[in-house]
Amino acid sequence: MAKSKPLRHESISIITKLLMDAGDCGKWISLKALTHAIHRDARTVKRMLSDMKSGGAKILNKRDHGYQMTAPPSGAALAPLIPDDLLVVLRKLAASLAGTPWHAKLDQLLGKQVDELRARAKSANANKESRIERLAKVLFIADFELPAAFAGDADNLQYSYSSDSLQQKWLMMLQAAIDQRVISVKYRSVKGTTTSDETRELLPLHIFIRHGGVYAMCQDLLSKNPEQIKSFALHRLDIDPHQAQRHEYENSSEPRAIKAKSIDLRARMEHAVGGMPDDNKAFDVELVYRDLPQDTPYYALNMGLGEIWTKRQTQHIRKIKSKASHASSTRSEHTPATTELHVSFSTSSKIETIRRVLAYGGRVVLMKPESWRHEINAAAKALTQSH
Repeated sequence: MAKSKPLRHESISIITKLLMDAGDCGKWISLKALTHAIHRDARTVKRMLSDMKSGGAKILNKRDHGYQMTAPPSGAALAPLIPDDLLVVLRKLAASLAGTPWHAKLDQLLGKQVDELRARAKSANANKESRIERLAKVLFIADFELPAAFAGDADNLQYSYSSDSLQQKWLMMLQAAIDQRVISVKYRSVKGTTTSDETRELLPLHIFIRHGGVYAMCQDLLSKNPEQIKSFALHRLDIDPHQAQRHEYENSSEPRAIKAKSIDLRARMEHAVGGMPDDNKAFDVELVYRDLPQDTPYYALNMGLGEIWTKRQTQHIRKIKSKASHASSTRSEHTPATTELHVSFSTSSKIETIRRVLAYGGRVVLMKPESWRHEINAAAKALTQSH
C-alpha cells in the first residue's frame, strides 16, 4: 500500500526540520533523501525549496553533497508535527536559551504557533481556563542561569534522566498541578544520618526544571503550616498511581477545600541560592572569602569576585594584615597585606547555601545566620571522620 502524501504545510515543516538539523550538525542532506521524506518528486521539492528561499530562508546547496539551512524562513512552522502539550514545553525551553544564538531561531519557529494555540484554546473555553493556558502557567523553566555542568560516572547519579519512573512522576505531578488536585506521596526525607519515607499530601502549584532536575513547588497539607510553599525533588518522591488518579477526599462527605495560591515563582527562584527555595522565609546571609595558609595571596578574593550566589547580592573588599595563621614556608615575613571579600544576600534556601559553603573547603566562612554555622560545623566534622 502506497504511503499517503503529507499536506503541503506538513511537507515544508519536514523539509525545514531536516535542513536545520543538517545545518546544525555541519552536514548535508541530498535531494533524494528530501523527496523520500515527503513522498514527492524532485521537481516538487525543488519548487518548495525555491519558495522557502523567497520567504527568507537561507538554504545552501553544495554540488554532490546536497542542501542545508542556516536560517528558517520568516513564516516557518514546526507546529503541525508537534503535539499541543509538547509545543508549550518546547516554547518554555526556548525561553531558557535567551541570549544564545538558538533563541531567535526557536522563538521564530515556535512562538507564533503557541500564541495561536492559546488563542484557539481560550476561545473554545470561554467560561473555563483551558488546559493549555494552565499548562503554560504551571510549567516553569529556570532561564536566568545556564545549567551547571557535572563530571563523573553517569551510573552514580541520583537518578537517570531517561528512567521510566521519573517520566511517570513528571506526568503525574504535572497533571495534578494543571487540575489543581491533591495527591498522596511518599517523600524520602534525610535528617542527619537518618533517612525515612514520610507520607505527604501535596497540592502542586508549579513544576520547574533546574540544573537538569525536575522539582515541584507544592503546599504540604499535612504540615504544621499548610500555606507554606516548599520545593520537592521528583526523584525523591514515590507516587501511588491510584492516589494520583483519584484522591480519597473526592468521595468524602466533607471534601477538603483547596484553593490554589498564585505565587511569583521567578522572584522566589532568583533570590534562592541554586534556585531551590526550602520554604517561604528569607534569611539575611553574610559570607567571607579568606585565603587558607597554603594559598597564594588573594586566592580566595579572585575566586569569589566572579561567584554569583544571587542576583541581588552585595560585595565589598576589606584589607587585613597578614596573620600568623596565614604564615607558611612559601610566605616570608614581608608578605604584603591581603584582603577578605564580604558577600551579603537574602535567600530562602538554607540547604543550597550550606552545600555550597562546604564545597569551598574552608575558604568561605559563614558569618550569619548564626544557627546555620552549627550545621556546617557538624557536617564538616562528619566529613573529616569519614575520610
